[in-house]
Amino acid sequence: LDNIASKIRKMVDDPLQPLSCDRHTQPQMKKIEYGLFSLARLLQLGFGEAGARVISRTLASGTISALDTNKPGSIVNAFFGFCDIRNFTSLTEVLQADVVKLVNGVARRLHDSVVAFHGDPNKNIGDAFLVVWKPKKGIEAIQDVADAALKSYIQCILEIARDPMLNAQISRPAVQERMPGFTIRMGFGLHFGWAVECVIGSKHKVDVSYLSPDVNMSSRLEAATKQY
Repeated sequence: LDNIASKIRKMVDDPLQPLSCDRHTQPQMKKIEYGLFSLARLLQLGFGEAGARVISRTLASGTISALDTNKPGSIVNAFFGFCDIRNFTSLTEVLQADVVKLVNGVARRLHDSVVAFHGDPNKNIGDAFLVVWKPKKGIEAIQDVADAALKSYIQCILEIARDPMLNAQISRPAVQERMPGFTIRMGFGLHFGWAVECVIGSKHKVDVSYLSPDVNMSSRLEAATKQY
């Protein structure tokens, strides 16, 4: 129990730390620890980097009431990326329930590329994704993060193009009959600016997100790629 309590205290300090379970001789202890760490891992997946402070504050308080949606957010400067899968409506009509495999395949490649270059996935909105890169102080740091964000996009495009599972999905006769020669294409928007990092929602459901005109600008830039 002391060992489990120690790990929980570490999770309070750093909710995104890698998790591992010890081998216990007592089956009951193994079940307890496995259950706690499974829950913690789901929190990590659900909240992500932006929600780490929310998780930490709530765990430290020992009560869910610490998740106060009336508190103001915090101002951050970051690169905001908005990404969208092209022809998604047609893909959904053809693939039906299997379109989830394609969306998650694209998400996996995008998120892996973003994390590889020190960014963080923030929100999945159907066929669109919001990702964030936070630079440290200084002009050089901003330039480095801008390069990293661009490299993330380039790597994502390459990885999607050679992903065997994604290629199998779009090679289906029904897809090619509907859209001859179809390949997965994405639109990307990238913009640097400020935003309010905050909790949005109520006691029933919350999301940790970013609010500002600069975040919306990344979405508008992505939308413009459909024309240019």
